[in-house]
Order: sequence, then structure tokens, then C-alpha cells
Amino acid sequence: MEMTEEQLRLEDCRLEVLSALYNRRTGAHEAATIRTVFLRNPYTQAEIDTALADLNRLGLVEEVLAGVAQTISTWQVTAEGLRFKERSKR
Repeated sequence: MEMTEEQLRLEDCRLEVLSALYNRRTGAHEAATIRTVFLRNPYTQAEIDTALADLNRLGLVEEVLAGVAQTISTWQVTAEGLRFKERSKR
């Protein structure tokens, strides 16, 4: 069964988000920063949010609350996400 254009776009978005977090693995980053600074392709914030939720469910990224009151949602790659990226490079 072939994937639709929308499904392919979301898969590409997930892979780009994971790559962006892998390449910046020393910190956690806000979704808006991931979208506006780190990605090559113009994805909507909704697409980024969906990609992060999907990657989180897969255990490849995790949400980290930041800020003084720990109310700022940031994202970082997990150990499993690191292993996934490194295995896919072979």
C-alpha cells in the first residue's frame, strides 16, 4: 500500500526533527525553535507538534520542562533516539 503525500510529508518531518535534535543533542529545544531555526523545509507548527508527539511515543525524543517555573516545554533526543540515528547511518 502506497503512502499518501501527507503521510510522506509527516514521515519526512519526523526524520528531520529527529535529525535536528540528534545534531544538537547537548541541549533541549523549544518546538518553535526547531521549526524556525533548525529545519530546512517549511513545516507548520502543527506538523512539528505531531512529529514530536509521534517521536515521543516511539521513545526517540522526550519532553523536558524548563524555565524558572518549569513551564517551558523543550525537547531533546533520548538514548534510544541516538542509537536509532547511529544505526541508520550504517
